[in-house]
Amino acid sequence: MTTYYESRYCDNCCCQHWVEITRTGRQVCHGDQFSLRDTPTTYTRRAGRGYEVVEKYIRQPLPLDWQIAADLHSI
Repeated sequence: MTTYYESRYCDNCCCQHWVEITRTGRQVCHGDQFSLRDTPTTYTRRAGRGYEVVEKYIRQPLPLDWQIAADLHSI
């Protein structure tokens, strides 16, 4: 899932800060203390006038029976 943020003036907070912009152009305020930062599950990338926050693909291990079958097949 990807969300898009721009630094805009927010009428709710009466200051300029990062505001989420939806695909329909609606502004969603997350508060003036919200900041864009990379986390263990997301990363940011430059997009247009703002930034996109993208969820990382986290590889899940195979189920145990699939791992055993793969090990037996490789013998």
